[in-house]
Amino acid sequence: MYTVYKITNNINNRYYIGVHKTSDPHDSYMGSGLAIKRAIESYGIDNFTKDILFVSETRETSYNKEKEMISECMDDPLCYNISYGGDGGWDYYNERMRPHRTNPMKDPSTARKNLEARKKNETPESIEHRSKVGRANIKKAIEYNTGRKRPRQSTIMQEKSAFKYLWEDKELMRDKLSSWFSVVSPDGKVYTTNRLQEFCKDMGITYVSVWNTCRTGKAVTKGKAKGWICTTIPN
Repeated sequence: MYTVYKITNNINNRYYIGVHKTSDPHDSYMGSGLAIKRAIESYGIDNFTKDILFVSETRETSYNKEKEMISECMDDPLCYNISYGGDGGWDYYNERMRPHRTNPMKDPSTARKNLEARKKNETPESIEHRSKVGRANIKKAIEYNTGRKRPRQSTIMQEKSAFKYLWEDKELMRDKLSSWFSVVSPDGKVYTTNRLQEFCKDMGITYVSVWNTCRTGKAVTKGKAKGWICTTIPN
């Protein structure tokens, strides 16, 4: 069966929605998203709870439900999700991330056996020869590609990438994974941002000085940023 689940950070109420294929809806699986994994490492798994929102016997129905739910809350700053869903889990991993399984020669176990066999027959001369060939090929590649622009190849790579959604939502992903800061001006006004450098530029104050206050805990004492202080907001 497939479950659509919601994992909630009990400390700051942030949450993550995902799909999981399982025979036990209440197993110990706690998501595989980048942001939720980072949060669990920071706060500890005991500070998170999982709720089952939807159960289905079909993969398509579950992923459509997940996409629907995430679409409703993607703009919520409390949401850990960095993509709109619709794919993921072990099915996605096996079908998209491990296409070499259809080619025995690219299977990790086959590659490992070939490597072990090659090592048995290696000599210092063969190692040196392989190193020379490798260096020569790298030099040729550098000489050939220096100054060349290949927008078409870049587009093809993005379209074929199993992480295509990361290209499409890279700005959103950066927002989700960036550190958030609470910045207080000399007159006591509080600002919240996850673009501290850009914020400082807009305010006409020195970024390094303000950022250092996160470490010292003391307001800036001189310069353009005098009186400003900044603290990091935990994810």
